[in-house]
Order: sequence, then structure tokens, then C-alpha cells
Amino acid sequence: MEYLYHILIFILLYAVIVQSLNLIKGYVGIISMCHAIFVGIGAYTAALIGTKLGYNFILSIVIGFFLAAVIGALLATPSLRVKNEYIIVFTIGFQMVMYEFMLTARGITEGQGGIPGIPPPSLFGFEFDTPLKYIPLSIAVTIFCFAIAWRIINSPFGRVLKAIREDEEACRAIGKNSLRFKVLVFAVGGGIAAIAGVIMAYYISFVSPFNFSVDVSIFIIVMVVLGGVANFWGPLVGAAVLVGLPEVLRFIPGAAGIIDAIREVLYGLILMLLMIFRPQGILPEYAGTAGSPKNRPDHETDDESPAAGLETLSAAGDAAHQAGEAVLTIERLSKSFGGLKAVNEVDLELARGQITGLIGPNGCGKTTIFNLVTGYLKPDAGHVFVNGQNVTSDPPYKLVEKGLARSWQDVRVFNKMTVMDNVMVACPNQSGERLIDLFFHPVKVLREKRLNYKKAKMYIDLVGLSENRYELAVNLSAAEQKLVAIARLLATECQVLLLDEPTSALDVDSVDRIIRLIKRISETTKRTILLVEHNLDVVRGLVQDAYFMSEGKVIARGKPQELMNDPKLSEVYFGID
Repeated sequence: MEYLYHILIFILLYAVIVQSLNLIKGYVGIISMCHAIFVGIGAYTAALIGTKLGYNFILSIVIGFFLAAVIGALLATPSLRVKNEYIIVFTIGFQMVMYEFMLTARGITEGQGGIPGIPPPSLFGFEFDTPLKYIPLSIAVTIFCFAIAWRIINSPFGRVLKAIREDEEACRAIGKNSLRFKVLVFAVGGGIAAIAGVIMAYYISFVSPFNFSVDVSIFIIVMVVLGGVANFWGPLVGAAVLVGLPEVLRFIPGAAGIIDAIREVLYGLILMLLMIFRPQGILPEYAGTAGSPKNRPDHETDDESPAAGLETLSAAGDAAHQAGEAVLTIERLSKSFGGLKAVNEVDLELARGQITGLIGPNGCGKTTIFNLVTGYLKPDAGHVFVNGQNVTSDPPYKLVEKGLARSWQDVRVFNKMTVMDNVMVACPNQSGERLIDLFFHPVKVLREKRLNYKKAKMYIDLVGLSENRYELAVNLSAAEQKLVAIARLLATECQVLLLDEPTSALDVDSVDRIIRLIKRISETTKRTILLVEHNLDVVRGLVQDAYFMSEGKVIARGKPQELMNDPKLSEVYFGID
């Protein structure tokens, strides 16, 4: 029986390790090739404290967690500024450096020989010195670490992580500092892995560098993929299969002598079969819950009518208008790409509460202006002001904080998130997005969550998607995804909205629906809107004042019908005399 207890302990500890990587790989989409090192940091912390200082193992857990978290944050800060494929290279490099350090730093790690003789842990005089006695400790640690992961995943913080995974640029466009979230989750993931490393070191009473090689890091990744990426219970399933299955096979007559020899072959075969027949893993991310009544929040009520929401919107809009909400001003904005002058000394001004159009032929610089104004490109010259503040050098998430947000021509909704989550993630200043508040002020976080749910439902009702709020965005039509993007934009509570071709690629009925919606938004919320649109019927139906661009310059300003009646402008726009 003790051998079965031994297997169970390793399944539990590996489940914790895999869950810690699942936070990074599953919910942010970053592949880390050095996760075994964080386990090693915890293990060596336990070995050094246990053999040299003899302190209680809880101190090892605390120190191991924070040491791994700090190293994880320091590792993430530079590496996460590069693209994902370079992150793989960066983390492999870190894995190799740290592994070599473990092998050669004899004064700390004892080199290749490792550190033996780690005393068994004890608590209140009780020693965990046998596998049977160690099982309650392993279960307690697993529950504790899984509870941390559960709290993060099912929170505003976790919602932002998923948004980053789906589309980082769109996530920044709704006011989220994606780098901060990625650094924090790297730190937490590393810290949880270190906790498992501490418990593992005390259990086997020996630590060696060979337990934390790149092969172990790959093994951890395989368990994440096998169990199901971004599924909460996937790590437990992955660990049970890949840790437990080879040990179970030992009980087959004649198999005990060959299991070690074919272990890697067995792992590879399982992974290949999985990728062929079930690439989403044994447990898919939502496992059939998304879009079902099971996903319905406990605090939802059906007596909240859209009309009540519109009254709130209108009141908020009127108050902002009376107080003088943010107005966008662009002064002599310029941007060149090599020898191409994409934007050339453009001046724009958006009147408060008004829909302003930006029109012109393809390639005239409209989208480039959007990217310059919203911080995705840096101008060569010129300035951008929001409510009198110079925001020219601000990153996208800072601009949202100052009242400026944008949509995208290609929609860019978060496909593997529900409509409700797409909108709720855009709500500003959520305390649940801060780890300290998340864990130490749960009542405040819950209160805000309920408030933000009601706000998101109000915006979803406004765009007409009440029946779809628990559908995954990927399952919606193109027109419905456009509506989700508009609802998400409204949820930022920005008073200046930049809409980039909101009716592109839509049928006539959907275009009419979008026109009515934008007009309704303008009338009820008094938002200031800058609209880029090629459909002139949309421009005529919505815009009071328009700027006409050609070859990077604004060449005319006036009412849309007046601009289109100008023969010279018609020639530029349509390419005809």
C-alpha cells in the first residue's frame, strides 16, 4: 500500500506544478520552457533550510514561494516584451543557465551530488515521516494551491488574463496594462510551483539538479496539454495519467522491467494520439458549461429591464455633458513609413457630444490616424490632447484611463470568452484586477463584481444581445460580434469613442441596425464619436461634421453631403471625373 500512497503523493504534487503552469500557458497563452526551475527553487530552499537551519517547513514554503515569485517577475519583465516564439527561446535559455548553476554552484547546491538528508517536516510535534502520514499534508497543499488558482481564474484578474490570451492589443485598447498582468501571473505561477518543490524535497529527503532539467519542464508542459489547457481540473487529470499510468502498468505481469525503458515512448504515443483525436485535451476549457444555464451568475435577476438601463445611461451622459466631458484635439500630427508620408500635419477637433466623420479613399491615412491617436503608433511630430491633456506619448491603456477608447475594423472580440465576459472585462477600475484586493478584500471585490455585472448587462441589452450573453463570442455572427465590440467599448465608460468602420462586411439589415444603435448611443449617452466609414449612407445617416482626407492630409471639412457634392472631392474619393 505504501507504494500506492507514494504514487498518489506524486500525482498531487505534480498536479500543483501543472496547475501553476496552466495559469501561465492556459490563461495567458505564454509557453514557458523553464517551469522545472521554479520547482527547483522551492526544492533547494527546503533543502538548505532543512539541512542547515532546521527551521519549520512552513518557513521554507514562504521563502520558496516569494523567492520563486520574485525571480519569475524578473524573468518575465524583459521576456514578455518580445513575441511568443522568442519567449520560448528566452525561457529555454533561463532553464539552461539555472540548470548549469545547480550543477556547478557547489557552495550552494552541492553540485551534481545534490543535497541529501533533508529531515521530514513536522507540525505541532507531528512528523510526516511515512507516505501514509504525508498524504494529508499533500492533500492540504494541493487544496491550498488549487484554491489560489481558482480564486485567480474566476475573478476580474483571470478575465483579463483570458483577454490577453485572446488578443493582447485589443485588451490594451480597453484599458488593461497587459505587461503588468503577465508579470504578476508569471510570479504567482512560479511561486506555486516552488511550493510543490518544497513539499517534494521534504518528502524524498533529497534534491538533485537532475530533477529539474529541461526534460522535466517539457514533461510539465505535456501534462498541461494532455489534461486540457485552461481547464481548472485538467492539471489533475494530466498528472494522474502521466504520473500514475506508467506506475499502474508495473503491475502487469512481465511489464515491470521494461516500463522505464519505454516510458518516453509511452508519453510520446499518448501525446500524438491526443493531438490527432482530441487536440483540446482530455478536458476542454469550458467542458460544455459555456453558454449553458450552469454559467449563470448567482446574483443575476431577470427583473432588470433594458429601459431602466437606458435611463441610467442617459442620466450619466447628461451629467457628463453638463460638466464638459473630454474632447479630442489633434494638432499637426505627422507619421512617415520610410519615404511614405502616411499622415501629414493633420489637424482635427471633435466637438463634445457630436459624431464626427473621417472619410476618404483607401490608403489616405485614416486608420494610421486612429493608431497614432490611440497610442499604437508613435507620431513623428504633432500632439494629441484629450480634455486639454497632452496624451501624445501615452500607451493605449493610459489613454482609456483618460477617456479615449477605440474599436477595430476587424472586430477583435475575445473569441473564447462569453459575451458577458467580453463586456465585463472592459469595466474600469476593478479592484478584483489587483491581487491584494482579490485575496484580502473579497467583500469589496464581490460588491464590485455584482455592480459591473449589472453595467455589462445594461450595455448588452442596449446593443440587443440579451439572449446571447452566455454564448462564446466565436459562435456569434459577424454582425453580432460587431455589437459585442460596441458594447465592450461602451463598458470602458470613455467619453471619446473612435469607431473604425463599424459596418464593414455587413448586410444591409445589419448596417441599418448598427446605424440605429450608434445614433441611439449618441443621443442617450452624449458620447463624442469619431467615425471612420466607407459606406457613405452610414456617414450621411450619422455624421454632423466630417473631415475629408487624401494622401495623408485633411483637404476639406464640412457636412458629409456638401463634401460628396464637391466634384473635386468626388473625383478623389471615387477616382472618376
